[in-house]
Amino acid sequence: MNESAIASPQPGMLNVVWFDAMPQVVLADENLLTLRVRALAPVRLSEAISIAKEKISPEAYTANEQAQQLQLEFTERSAAGGETIAFAPQPNPTSAGAAIPLRLAQTETVMLELTDVSGKRLFFQQITLGAGAHLLDIPATALPQTGVYVWRVQAGKWEENGRLVKM
Repeated sequence: MNESAIASPQPGMLNVVWFDAMPQVVLADENLLTLRVRALAPVRLSEAISIAKEKISPEAYTANEQAQQLQLEFTERSAAGGETIAFAPQPNPTSAGAAIPLRLAQTETVMLELTDVSGKRLFFQQITLGAGAHLLDIPATALPQTGVYVWRVQAGKWEENGRLVKM
C-alpha cells in the first residue's frame, strides 16, 4: 500500500482503498490489512480515534468482479497466524480439479496425496513452501472418474485429511 491509497476527504475522516491487480490467496482467518496509527503526543486511543461502524463498508472483489463482504476485527496487536492449518478443498464437489488452501506457520516440506477410497494412490506431490498462505492444486487428471477421493496433507509432524467428491 502506498500514499495514494489513503485519503483524508475532510478533517477527521480517513479513507483507505487498496488495489492489487495480481490475485492473492487470502485464507478465511488471515489478516488482509493492518492499519497502524502513530500518535504525535501522548493520548488515550479512545480519545483520539472513534470508528463510525455504520459508515464502514468493507468489501473485496473476486477475479470475476463479484463483491465479497469482509469482516472487520479490531485488535491491539496483529497475531502472526502461528499455526499450520489446511482448509476444505475448493470447489467440493468438483467437476474438474480442486485446490486445498493451506497456511503454514513456518517453512516446511509439504506432502499432498490423493487416493481413491480403496487407498490406491492417484496423485502425490512433495514441495517445500515458506510460511504463509498457499494453494495446493489437485489437477483434474488426478480425478479420473466421478466418485469420492481422500486427500491428505502433511507438513512436518502436522497432518490433515478429508474427502473430495468429483461429480
